[in-house]
Amino acid sequence: MTTIRTLVVVLMTTATASHAVVTDYYFYPSGPKPPGIPPDSVTEQGVALGTWEDAAVDASAAGTAFGGDEWAHAESGYLTRPDAQMLFKFVDAYGYMTGDVGSATLHLYVFAGSSASPAIGLSAARASTAWNEDTVTWNTRPTLGAPSSAYNGTPAMNNTVTVDVTTAVAAEQLAGAGSRYGIGVSDTAGTSPYLVTKESQTAAYRPFLHIGVVPEPAALALLAGIGAIMLRKRQRLY
Repeated sequence: MTTIRTLVVVLMTTATASHAVVTDYYFYPSGPKPPGIPPDSVTEQGVALGTWEDAAVDASAAGTAFGGDEWAHAESGYLTRPDAQMLFKFVDAYGYMTGDVGSATLHLYVFAGSSASPAIGLSAARASTAWNEDTVTWNTRPTLGAPSSAYNGTPAMNNTVTVDVTTAVAAEQLAGAGSRYGIGVSDTAGTSPYLVTKESQTAAYRPFLHIGVVPEPAALALLAGIGAIMLRKRQRLY
């Protein structure tokens, strides 16, 4: 029995060393942690990203950069107004994770729209060309890939909505550090939602990204092997 216990301790220690216990990461712009992020624990970790970038690009002012604004909007088909998109980039986030992206949600604070409770629709797509928060305009905006449905709902104003960006963020992780250009968020319902950026003076309104990771295959195999070795050892004792 002592042999089995010793073996389990050794194997569990090795498994822990090969794979971080944390499975949920909450990335946010540098500064105070937004209150929607839970306290750090063994399985949840908040990480401030000094390299977080977000910006609006607006066809109504196609040559103007809006990277320093506290708000932005996504627009498509609302009355006769030109389109607009939001861009986000968090390249350093991937270096903290020890597994693959299993899910990813971008939490955005909505403070205005075409009505008091607009039926908001958003899509997300990975950017395939470079851009910079301080200089990007509608005319120089990055090329976006195939969009996926990211949010559909009718929230009351002054609330945070959870935008599914799993497809785009997973593709970002696989792309490698040299070609991670972030994601674009577009309006699909024609209700022109206005959303808060990292420049907001109120930490509670700032965006954050939640990524749930899938454990590395090597770690899973090692943990599975514990049971098999224990069984063989137990059989030898009887």
